[in-house]
Amino acid sequence: MTALRAALAAASLLTGVFAQAPSPRTPAASDPANSSTVTLSPFEVTADVSDTYQALNTSSLTGTNRSLDRLPITAEIFNAQMMSDLATSDVTALLTKHFTGIGLPDNGTSNATGLQSGDVISMGAFTSRGLGTKLFRNGHLFLGNLGEGYSYERMEVIRGPQSLLFGISPAGAIMNANTKRATMGQNKGSIMVRADSHGTRRYELDANVSGRLAQRRVALRVAAFDADTRFWREFIRADGRGVYAQLAAELLPASQTTLRVTFEERSMLSVQPRAQSRVTGIPTIVPNNTPLSVLLGTKNPALAQIANGRLTWENIDTFAGNSMYQFRRERFDEIALSSRILPWLHGQVQAYEAYAFNDSAGPSTFQELRPPLSLNNPLNAWAVGYLPSVLRNEGVTRGVRGLLTADFKITSKLKNQLVVNWEKTTNPYSSSFGARWYQVDASGNFVRNPAQLNNTDGGRTIMPVQWVDVLANPAGHVVARQRSYTVNGITYVRDWQKYPNPANATPDNPLGFNAGSASATLSKGHTPAYAAVLYTDWFGDRVSSIIGVRHDESYVTAISQGLRFQGSGTTGNVGAVWKFSEPASFYVGASSNFSPYLTNIRRWDGVPAPSGRGESLESGFKVNALEGRISGSITAFQTRAINLTTALSAEVRTVTDPAGINGRWYIFQSPVYTYNRTTKGVEVTLSARPTKNWRTMFGFSQANGIEADNLTLPFFYNDEFRTNAQGQVLLGDGTPLLVPVSTATRVATDGKTYPAGTAVQPLTVAILRSGDANGNYRAQIAADSGLIQNAGALGLTVPGVGTGRTGLPISEHQLGFVPVVPGIQVRNGGEATSGFPRHSFTATSMHTFSQSRLKGLSLGLNGRADLKLLRYYYNNAAKGNTRTAYYWEDQIAINAIAGYELPIGRRLKWRMQINVNNVFDRRSVELAPNVATGVIDNAILRNDPRTWVWTNTISF
Repeated sequence: MTALRAALAAASLLTGVFAQAPSPRTPAASDPANSSTVTLSPFEVTADVSDTYQALNTSSLTGTNRSLDRLPITAEIFNAQMMSDLATSDVTALLTKHFTGIGLPDNGTSNATGLQSGDVISMGAFTSRGLGTKLFRNGHLFLGNLGEGYSYERMEVIRGPQSLLFGISPAGAIMNANTKRATMGQNKGSIMVRADSHGTRRYELDANVSGRLAQRRVALRVAAFDADTRFWREFIRADGRGVYAQLAAELLPASQTTLRVTFEERSMLSVQPRAQSRVTGIPTIVPNNTPLSVLLGTKNPALAQIANGRLTWENIDTFAGNSMYQFRRERFDEIALSSRILPWLHGQVQAYEAYAFNDSAGPSTFQELRPPLSLNNPLNAWAVGYLPSVLRNEGVTRGVRGLLTADFKITSKLKNQLVVNWEKTTNPYSSSFGARWYQVDASGNFVRNPAQLNNTDGGRTIMPVQWVDVLANPAGHVVARQRSYTVNGITYVRDWQKYPNPANATPDNPLGFNAGSASATLSKGHTPAYAAVLYTDWFGDRVSSIIGVRHDESYVTAISQGLRFQGSGTTGNVGAVWKFSEPASFYVGASSNFSPYLTNIRRWDGVPAPSGRGESLESGFKVNALEGRISGSITAFQTRAINLTTALSAEVRTVTDPAGINGRWYIFQSPVYTYNRTTKGVEVTLSARPTKNWRTMFGFSQANGIEADNLTLPFFYNDEFRTNAQGQVLLGDGTPLLVPVSTATRVATDGKTYPAGTAVQPLTVAILRSGDANGNYRAQIAADSGLIQNAGALGLTVPGVGTGRTGLPISEHQLGFVPVVPGIQVRNGGEATSGFPRHSFTATSMHTFSQSRLKGLSLGLNGRADLKLLRYYYNNAAKGNTRTAYYWEDQIAINAIAGYELPIGRRLKWRMQINVNNVFDRRSVELAPNVATGVIDNAILRNDPRTWVWTNTISF
């Protein structure tokens, strides 16, 4: 509650300061000089009318305020009233449950996370029109990964590749959050308390105070939140807090020169499920490594014999407890100076900075759920084991932007506005480092093995696997923020895995990190850009047109890899709106944007990923009738994305690039494949106020996409070993690898030194294929990948036996393995695109009674339907590795809203609201097949259970 109390104190103090500011006369409330309806600069969005869903304008195309019915774009906007009615400040919930046509933030695999409340979600992973999106804050900064919306007044989704303001962006949509603005001539505020049936407690403050200082109008907007959020699964939580403030000062009233200074800091401590729970050690009941979710999804009778029969949907993903801890802190600083330079010329200069810190704990190895006292489980209880580890990401983004708008006429019926934009964004540093807990001696110094200083952990001793009783002590995991732990009398201290050492420097590891630069990323970059946009109103505003162009250059240096990348490209928009009648218009628009792929992203074949581009054509009708009481658009679109990238899934990597005796081919970070796709469809967004007390909004999206490319990933051979002409397996010194004739004796660590009298024989390729005279030393070959599964027992892992080469074609397999199919098909030209619903509906309707005994009562409904959602295609091994589509069950969720507002005195109002989400408690179990094999290896209980949310708000 510290942040909330601080914000309340600041609001109280500044209210007193403004109230005491000298003023010879108190103007009337309607005095234009003291009213919030004064003329705004062209860079400021007009505030939405309160108690309605109407959003009639936006600045999310070029940074200047424009009426939506005069722009050739499709936009869906949720304002503060909509967020209040839905009782959510969660950006993720808004996007996934209420906006239309937004695709799932997952990677299209069976083990994807982000599909249930409380999951880990990358805010850059949503899709629109089946294509990528990007989230921004006030048009220039990345929104951040907290997904916390207490400081936002509206969320906007601008469909298609619209990049005139935002620059380098994907083809699907721009999502922009506008923060709360300090408003001149207005004093108001609210305090909100919210709770739900899962145990969530949330507190919010929002206040705007204004007055005069030194005869200049000033205003301050403050907001704060403190929340302990709980979810329907055990131990999953998110505890956050934040403070936001914006100060606005009218420096020169005659020229509308206004300064706005914005600050926000927010943080969140969360426990998130990031490891799928599996069970091992009871092979007579279920095979080893069986996912618990599959047992639950199929109602397997074995459930009664695992963990004392206490497995439920609420706990199977939470066995990792707080080892899946994450602490994130974000700070935003923004300053903007706007002025009317000449009667026809306005200018604005903005400077901004964002800082993000993320400490993300996740077990580097997570052992399966195991029975008491079995398979290294030392506890007399069902337990899981893991090695604690942490990944720390930290980065800064700074930028400056200058905007000029010039209004001029060529004739009385030909009005123009030219917008010129220059900006430069800089990333002075971005880093990602892993950390573990290492043994220290009595003096607190790390214990190191001098012979292993260049291994992954720099010769230090890692904390051993930690075992946790999942029933008696489910939260008893190592907490990542704790610096040291003592285990069995030995102290372990948290420290970085990687250290720079000039002695280890190589061209691809210039800082000399131990064991290479993998898991140690350090980079910097900058992006200058230039843009110009011309708006023209023709024939007395009957036709409005736009033509815009933007050029971006991007430079990134991957310091830890010794690589430098650069790319440049041009973005463009052109379109027109014809107002053929007073309430309706027809429009057509085309847009294209550029998105370079930089830093350490590599294609599966090791080649740098090429730059991408989005291209879109759309047309439709816009309506703005009855003085804005009915507004919206109907759009038909076709959008093409070129050189999209998708990271290889764990399933595909495991099969095509197995961890052989020489390692893996995909040692570079983020191996991806590139492809093209085209989507087309229809989008509808309508908001209305049929009566004074009735507000409603409706959205519909229908999209179909086609994959343009075929792509089959080959199988790699990573087990190559040294041989001679006689087919003998060789050691590094060229001598044969000797193995004992009797398997009761292990293969020597050097492959040749045995006690006297031990019968040995040279290992040969023929023996590996068929076994020796006793049938021993035959290689066990994985049927799907060709991996030599018993390489350690065969002696093939003895130092020097492997050649060190990876990524060889499977045709070079020395034991004659031939895969059933030549590779794993991940794209098939002509297939339907996946990851989003073909049909998506959303609707919200609220009615407030203003007369009779029901005065003050509000009743409403909100609903969403996602139909025909194709998750992904998989290779069905049971049907000859044919490509098979995996669809999710159609989803319909209905939410009910009821509120009551009661005046308390002259200025105070108390509003109580109850939201019941998923009224009919509709939930479905989805059985997910493995992408590479088609075997069911995950199950997801989709949608949250029926949940009530209770909100109490005091406004003043």
